[in-house]
Order: sequence, then structure tokens, then C-alpha cells
Amino acid sequence: MAADKLAKELSLTGQKKHITRNTITLLINCTHQQKFYKDQYIKFGKAENYFRELKTSGNLNTIGISYTFIDLINKAIENDLIEEKIGFHDRNWSGRITRIKPTEKLISEYIDAYDLHNAKTERKLEPLVLRDRNKTSKSFNTTSQVKRYQDIVRRYNNFIGKQSLALSGSNTTQNSNVIFDDYHVYRVFNNSSLTHGGRFYGAWWINLQSELRPHITINGATTIELDFQAQHVYLMYGLEGISYLEKKEDPYELDGYHRNTVKKAILTAINTTNMTGAFRACLKELKDKYGSAVRSMDYFTYVSPVDTKAGYEGLIYAFLAKHPPLEKHLHTNIGNTLMYLDSQICSHILDHMTERELPVLPIHDSFILRKDDQNELIIAATAAYQKVCPKGIAPLL
Repeated sequence: MAADKLAKELSLTGQKKHITRNTITLLINCTHQQKFYKDQYIKFGKAENYFRELKTSGNLNTIGISYTFIDLINKAIENDLIEEKIGFHDRNWSGRITRIKPTEKLISEYIDAYDLHNAKTERKLEPLVLRDRNKTSKSFNTTSQVKRYQDIVRRYNNFIGKQSLALSGSNTTQNSNVIFDDYHVYRVFNNSSLTHGGRFYGAWWINLQSELRPHITINGATTIELDFQAQHVYLMYGLEGISYLEKKEDPYELDGYHRNTVKKAILTAINTTNMTGAFRACLKELKDKYGSAVRSMDYFTYVSPVDTKAGYEGLIYAFLAKHPPLEKHLHTNIGNTLMYLDSQICSHILDHMTERELPVLPIHDSFILRKDDQNELIIAATAAYQKVCPKGIAPLL
């Protein structure tokens, strides 16, 4: 087995299950890099907090990779199996994460020698994960509804695993995040409740950079990506018995504000319980994204309107002036409930498409599919909304 040979060559010590887990993960990622984006590097954080975040992440670390993975990487570098570009971080909101890629030695002695190009991961992931507020996994009763959720995920995984998915024709110079899983998805519910969260995570395309998604092919066919515009705003209207779709306008368009700033502020507002906390969270996210270019127009366009609490409050009041029915929902932490609704819509869509043997790749509120299948996706989406929140239907663009 390739993983056993790698562990022996690098003289790895420790518990065998951890060694096997780490070596398999490295080989999966290197094979994936060679298969889908040969000229790019894999993003890989060496800071200990990177792995602490992975332990609680629903969309990356499904097999429990820990800080010991760095020891494997260092030894692989010493043995000329991995090429590394070391990252950095400075005080001016600037930095770059470490990047790695396999050397010709690893490619020839492992990926080619063991024919890993056609290998797929076969880890038996649980289709549903329930976590408490501390992100710790919890047990749950297998009710008839839970069985239904599980069956949909299993059928989808079985079907999508038989399809040929690839990333081709990309000229981008971006790097892809390290991937710890392959074709299988699973649902993550939050706050010890099967009505909070429930979104799909795990598969490689979910973590793929948005710039690379247009290059995904399904069974050799090019794809398109359709997503629900401002889905959570439409769902909040739907909970009030109002169909915002009839207005035929973008709910995030506000005079004097950039749309992306409005979107970020409102999504923060529905995931916090008070104005102050929402302001701080919103500003941090915007500065994390644009702070390294503090003198650029992007920074001032996106951040300046909300870089004070008064500025944030002004945006919120402007939004509520346009959307009075939504005042009761902002700063109430309704986000997990809305994610549950959008995850149920996604689940129904996947079930519909799988029954018709039409492959579709979910990314929360968007779907990657072959262009010829888009009419069926619209039919599936319409039916899904009727089951979950009939008045909350959002445009699929």
C-alpha cells in the first residue's frame, strides 16, 4: 500500500492510525493536485490554530487531521517528496499561506507506481453530523425523518461517485485549498438541533476556489453554476407570508452602498444577537478581505461605509426602510434556521436530480451542472420551495 511505503520511507513514529490517516491525506491531495490543477500549489497552513480550526470545520477536516501532519510534511520535504513555498504574515493585514506541491519523485514513486490517478476515497462518512455550540459531535435519535435525510445523502453519494468529474482548461494562477475529502457529501446540523444548519459539506468542489469552478466538467461536458440570489432575504420574507420574488428587484441594492457591503452586513446581522456584535463581526470580515489593500479603491468601496458603528447602523436602517417586514429578524441569530431551510431545499433538489440520474454538484445555495440539465434543476427547485417555504422562493440565476 502506498501509504505504508511512505510512512516507512519517512520513518514516521506514533500511533499507526494517525500515521495512516496523515499519509493517506497527503497522497490524496497530491494526486488531486496532479489530476485537476498540475501547475498550481496546495494551500497549507503551518500554524497550530489552522489545525484547531480544521478540527471544528464542517467542510474540510472530516478525518481528524491534527498538528502532527506538519511533521509528515517536513519529513517529506527533507526527502525530496514535497516542494514548499513558505508563507508569511505581517502587521499590515498582509500575508500568504504556505503552499506545497508534489515533486517528480513523489509522482513517479507513489502516484504513478501505485496508479493513484484513478483511485477514489472510500471513507465511510456518516451522512449526518450533529454538533453542539462548542462544535462537539453529539448523538441523535434515528427517527423516520432522520432516516429520510440519511437515505437522500447516501443515494446521492452513490450516484455522484460513479460520475466522471474533472477540472480542466484552467489558466488561473490561483492555488487551491488542501482537500481532505473527495466525492462524498454529508450534512452538518448545529446547536444540538436537527433544525439548525444542515448544510452539505465534504466534497472537493465545495472547497474549490470560485475562480476554478467554471472549469469543472461532468462526464466530459462543460458546466454552468446557478445560484439562488439573496436566498436568506427571500426566505425571511417567506416566513412572513410575503413573496418578494414578485417585486422583481435585488433586495441588496441600496442607494449609496455597494451591494457586497450590504450583503455582508445583512448576513452578519442575521447571525448575531445585537447591533454591536454584528458591527464588529462585519468590519472584521471586510478588513480581513480588503485590509491588505487599505489604500485601494476596493477597500474604501467595501469597508468605509461601515467602518464605524454609526456607519453600520446607518446601513441597517437604510435596509429596513426598504424592507420593514424584516426588522423582527435582524440581530436575532435566525441564520441557523435559514440555513436549515436552504439545506432542506438543497436536499430536495439533490433527491429530485438523483432520481432522474442527472448529476449536480451542490455548494450551499448554488449548483454546478451541465447546461442541458438546467431546466430540470429549475423544476426541482420550484418543487423544493413548495415543500419547504412556498412564499420564500428566490430567483435562480
